[in-house]
Amino acid sequence: MIDDFMYARDYAEDKQAWVVVVVPPEALKDAQNALVAVANGHQFSGRTLRLPRGGCVSLVPVTNQSFLPDDQPFHVMFAGWGGKTTQAQEMARWRTAASRTVSRAA
Repeated sequence: MIDDFMYARDYAEDKQAWVVVVVPPEALKDAQNALVAVANGHQFSGRTLRLPRGGCVSLVPVTNQSFLPDDQPFHVMFAGWGGKTTQAQEMARWRTAASRTVSRAA
């Protein structure tokens, strides 16, 4: 999962975008640990990593509602699913709200 967050961090900084990484609830703790590991001392609130050259990476479980204002565009990335589609409806809600879906080649 660390590779996913490294990719999200680099993508967010390169595109100066806000990337929301959506995980299944059971993967939240591992995802938090991975995001802390890639923070490299940058400003981290516990949910959102703010990057010095622009861009942010936020972490949410799929069951959460969007915490961003309606006029705030964001990109969404899914991590920690391992092929599971048990929460397809919730995933679709995030995908629809996002301006772009980010995919990392395995």
